[in-house]
Amino acid sequence: MPKGYGNLTNFRAMPLIENYWGKYRAKRFDKESNRYKFSDEPEDFQYTDGTSDSYVKRGFDEEYIQAITRYEGLEQSYRIMTTNNNLDFAPGDKVIIGNREMHIQKVLPLLNTNDNIRMYNFSADIYRDMAVKLIYLL
Repeated sequence: MPKGYGNLTNFRAMPLIENYWGKYRAKRFDKESNRYKFSDEPEDFQYTDGTSDSYVKRGFDEEYIQAITRYEGLEQSYRIMTTNNNLDFAPGDKVIIGNREMHIQKVLPLLNTNDNIRMYNFSADIYRDMAVKLIYLL
């Protein structure tokens, strides 16, 4: 998040009960080896289970996850929600839950939870950074 927005760096979009801890590893381009690598030190974050969200059954699940599970014959998709706005969750990055390492397939910012901060008229990128994120993992 860019600096200069005062206390907005401490903003949490919506009070969720985030009981679980996961680890996040970012995928970044390494200029020395000319390859993509994952960060060496995973960063801790809190999350809550996102499997009960009704928004999930539109498009993405049918297009990718259900096709993959039909092909492979088993269910592997997992969804989590987080209010963490310090980590830049992106497709291709890894999330470690317990001893299981999964790849992020899609990150959906749930923008309707930020209505109370829209009166400040910041750019759309700021709202997406502060929103609750629904993360699809495989």
